[in-house]
Amino acid sequence: MTRRGGVPVLYGGKGCAMKRWKQRLGAAVAMFVLFNASCGFMVRPPVRVAVFPRPGCELIWVAKEKGYFKEEGLDVVIAQYSSWVSALNAFNQGKVDISIQTVMSLLVSGRRGVIVAVTDRFKGDVLVGKRTMKSVVDLTSLKRKPVSAEIGTDGYYLLESVVQQLGLARKEISIFPQFTDDAVDSFIRGDIQAVVCYPPYVKKALRKGKGRVLYAQEFHALSPATVIVAPERLIAGRPGDVRRFIRAWYKAVAFFKNHREEAIRIMAKAEGVTPEEFAESLSDLTVFDREEARRFMQSDKMGELVSGTRDFLYKLGMPIGKIDLQELVDARFVGRRRHRQ
Repeated sequence: MTRRGGVPVLYGGKGCAMKRWKQRLGAAVAMFVLFNASCGFMVRPPVRVAVFPRPGCELIWVAKEKGYFKEEGLDVVIAQYSSWVSALNAFNQGKVDISIQTVMSLLVSGRRGVIVAVTDRFKGDVLVGKRTMKSVVDLTSLKRKPVSAEIGTDGYYLLESVVQQLGLARKEISIFPQFTDDAVDSFIRGDIQAVVCYPPYVKKALRKGKGRVLYAQEFHALSPATVIVAPERLIAGRPGDVRRFIRAWYKAVAFFKNHREEAIRIMAKAEGVTPEEFAESLSDLTVFDREEARRFMQSDKMGELVSGTRDFLYKLGMPIGKIDLQELVDARFVGRRRHRQ
């Protein structure tokens, strides 16, 4: 110990000097992390999203190409699957963080996620048969001949419902499970006489397969909706990233509504069709902007859609139990709150 200006000063040797150096270094690192967090520069793990070829999914490519995810400080990895079921399985197995699907597929899969946004409403899947078939009643002439549908999708349960409405025994119609793109190709070759499909495959089945629409769901109170679904672990652990993803999505919607031709070119390229073909498939959709989605999710329409879908599946013999809408739908991410998390 020595004195400096009459004040005792303690020197602890090299050990104390090293300790003070480590403390200062730790404080500097903490300040650096705090500064980056406040400025939004913290490195976040990417958000993995499963999509499949369907018009309601393709706005994600607009968000990606126009840089809206980057604007929100979000790294998004898009996993594009060739079929609806493959994308659903990836989400249900935890391989991706966010899924774009339908209310029906969510209920059928055991509600393995929460609806955080509604993106559009659509007419539903279409049953296409050969032009020699006069109407859906002609399905009765196809006894034990395969009709193709992708198991686990809305279209599969639509076909089950049609069979039930016709008063046919399930064993009288042979439902041949195929991915939708393969099923339409089978229809074009003539291997099957009827197929359930959705845009953009409907136009292909009608034109190249020389088909006609036998049954189609028109817009009504319970028309299907495309929804963005996130698991509870993501909502609880990274709510800010969910909010950032939703903000970027609706920026893409705004771009689509204000720059329709450019947006269609981006989405058509993702689906491997011409802009004209993709634009035609959009006639079956009503795309929601953020405010429209918020009103829908916070109104009785959301409850009617969920309960109506549940009743539809229940009549088909699906073991769908009681549903708590508060647990299934989280509308805060499409709300008016604008602060960043």
